[in-house]
Amino acid sequence: MAATVLSGKGNVSYTNNTGQNVRIVINFLRKEGSSAATITVSNSGGDDLVMSLVGDGVVGRSLAYFDSYTGAATQISNNAGGSSSGSFTVPTEIAMGSGETFSVTTSNGDIHYNLLVIPEAG
Repeated sequence: MAATVLSGKGNVSYTNNTGQNVRIVINFLRKEGSSAATITVSNSGGDDLVMSLVGDGVVGRSLAYFDSYTGAATQISNNAGGSSSGSFTVPTEIAMGSGETFSVTTSNGDIHYNLLVIPEAG
């Protein structure tokens, strides 16, 4: 099975029905608005992995930003950009077993995303 790209705006969910392990690579994930988004990896045992993406927060692989005070473009070394509420971290790659579900949800504001789903067999 080939890799799958999930890209768009709004809540996003993916269920691993490939019969094998997959990797979710977060290339870009942005929570628009002041409320947080919830990132969840659910499994059949109920031992969910739950993380928060702060309001106006952005995470992703190889992100860069432009600092308007210094005029310099900079790579974000820890792959996370936070809001005025402080810094935060979430993984940019998540491994999932067969049958597990990945979701990013919010009840207020929008989520912008570009995710890559890569099966272990290639």
